[in-house]
Amino acid sequence: MDEGAYVCSVLIQPQLFITQTVYVTVKVPPLIQPFDFPPTSIGKLMYIACVVSSGDMPIRITWRKDGQEIVPSSGITIDTKEFMSSLQISKVSLKHNGNYTCIASNDAATVSTERQLTVTVPPRFVVQPNNQDGIYGRSAILNCSVDGYPPPKVMWKHARGALAGIGNPQQYHPVPLTGRIQIMTNGSLLIRHVLEEDRGFYLCQASNGVGSDISKSMVLTVKIPAMITSHPNTTMAKKGHVKELNCTARGEWPIIIRWERGDTVIDPDRYPRYSITTSPNEKTDEVLSTLKLKPAEREDSVFFSCHAINSYGEGRGLIQLTVQEPPDPPELEVREVKDRSMNLRWTQRFDGNSVITSYDIEYKNKTETWELKHATRNISPTNNQANIVDLHPASVYSIRMFSYNAIGRSEASKELTISTEEAQPDGPPIEVILQPVTSQSIRVTWKAPRKELQNGVIRGYQIGYRENGPGSNGQYSIVEMKATGDSEVYTLDNLKKFAQYGVVVQAFNRAGTGPSSSEINATTLEDVPSQPPQNVRAISVTSDEAVINWAEPPRMTLHGVLKGYRVVFWAVFPDGEWGEMQNCTTTKEQVELKGLEKFTNYSIQVLAFTQAGDGVRSNVLYIQTREDYPGPPAGIKAVPSSASSVVVSWLPPHKPNGIIRKYTIYCSSPGSGQPLPSEYEANPELLHYRITHLNHRQQYLIWAAAVTTAGRGNFSDKVTVEPAAK
Repeated sequence: MDEGAYVCSVLIQPQLFITQTVYVTVKVPPLIQPFDFPPTSIGKLMYIACVVSSGDMPIRITWRKDGQEIVPSSGITIDTKEFMSSLQISKVSLKHNGNYTCIASNDAATVSTERQLTVTVPPRFVVQPNNQDGIYGRSAILNCSVDGYPPPKVMWKHARGALAGIGNPQQYHPVPLTGRIQIMTNGSLLIRHVLEEDRGFYLCQASNGVGSDISKSMVLTVKIPAMITSHPNTTMAKKGHVKELNCTARGEWPIIIRWERGDTVIDPDRYPRYSITTSPNEKTDEVLSTLKLKPAEREDSVFFSCHAINSYGEGRGLIQLTVQEPPDPPELEVREVKDRSMNLRWTQRFDGNSVITSYDIEYKNKTETWELKHATRNISPTNNQANIVDLHPASVYSIRMFSYNAIGRSEASKELTISTEEAQPDGPPIEVILQPVTSQSIRVTWKAPRKELQNGVIRGYQIGYRENGPGSNGQYSIVEMKATGDSEVYTLDNLKKFAQYGVVVQAFNRAGTGPSSSEINATTLEDVPSQPPQNVRAISVTSDEAVINWAEPPRMTLHGVLKGYRVVFWAVFPDGEWGEMQNCTTTKEQVELKGLEKFTNYSIQVLAFTQAGDGVRSNVLYIQTREDYPGPPAGIKAVPSSASSVVVSWLPPHKPNGIIRKYTIYCSSPGSGQPLPSEYEANPELLHYRITHLNHRQQYLIWAAAVTTAGRGNFSDKVTVEPAAK
């Protein structure tokens, strides 16, 4: 009723109006009647109509699914008429789930109505649970994947069988979902750390309110990796006594037990001091293994490890064994000696793995037995020095010491001998004799100074020696040794080879050192040269000869009188094999090696020798003899291939004497009147050649020769052949 003409008038001046007329047309938008999708399931028919009950024509009606145009391949048919559009699905499937929108538009407006189509699908298994093994302590996934619509809800239940997975399941209970056990998004059950209690039957159930629920059971068998269940962390043993180390393991059978000492596997066959016994108990899945030490020794104070191994893993038990024994004796030294007293100090080394409880010091006159000893006993273990008093002046004493711990007493320490109130000797050692022993050692023998000049007990000697030769600084090197009796011997080592040395000897007692003996001289023995000849090189090489020269080794390295040189050489063949090692001797600094194999690699070394023997060889000099004329081809044959051609074949020369560059084949006919044979060249890789344009039934002589860069070699044997038709 609002449609019509409307007039607007405006008064500008009295009696003056401006008028404008507007015509209003009223348009009606579309109105869609309500519709809805009925519940449906897979495989059924679906028909729904979208009807426009009012609105100005023309009206355009379209459909959309989930906001997208509906394509023809979707299995949906749309039939549109003037004011109605129908949507038809001949066979509903899961893909047809979604929101459908009917859109109606005209010149007035565009309106739409959206409704949801729900296609229900009963649950079904995509992946069914199957029996499987789980390893104790590791993660396991029990597979179970389902689909359907609405998405099914998966529930897992657990039941124990008669023998944990064997027989029929007992009552199922829901699996408690904790941080260790979770249901994955695809429905599978994740057990992050498998325990023994997890074994048994599992039931995977799925439901979504459509159709019947589904379920499938499986059995999880928990396999126990080998593990150590019992072992001592630390234990003690006495040295020399039998000690047993025990460890208990369990897990799936079979179980292998291995013992290690530190990082070394104990093999009783290699170490008979150890024995291993294993006692299995299949009822409890346990193994008791015993390592017996027969007996325990000091070096057994280490970590032992017991390893249990099966198909599912390995366990280790660490045992720290401490072997106890009496302590090592202390290292005793004399700090100060006076006329009636002495001060001792000691160092305790190995305590036998037991705390030191006390020390004993024993001393006696050197000429007496230990049965007449004096002793200072039960010295506190916190002390490391002691004073011995009430000694006799100018006397010789023997001193020793013992350590104690809870296991027992140590062996006696190294026995010390001391003298009280001594003075420096007034006389030198006598009858000093030098005897060269080797190229770097001289034996020195002497006797103690005369008794009346010793001024006490001779404790030892200082041997001074110096090289008497060019470049020597004249200073003595000093070595010291303890006295052992009236006659002494000492070997000077690490001397220069074939060098003259002067030697003096001095005696000393507790008070000081006496005068030196007169210097006497001796020369060390000859030795082999310590360096090879220098600048070894080949100055001339032919196919079967080589001239090698060199320079003398440095004089300081000859260590004797140079007697000559020895040249060692051998062939090295292409296959890596060595030829026979040969040598030649000369007094010159050059040698000619003759009769060498042609075109062959040789290794050459040169050494110098003295009366003492051969010296160091030089670095290997590698040479190659030059190429020469090759030997004749072997096994030559010729056979007719046609009425006018023959095929010649051969084998390489036994001695190619170089790289074969080509083969030359010669062909002549004795009755042809031609004075020179025909020549043909063949590639060195080919061992046959076809000669053509020959006369039928005419005899030909054929032979061959190999060619290297040195030239043509000897001819092969000649063969006779006559072309003939096949």
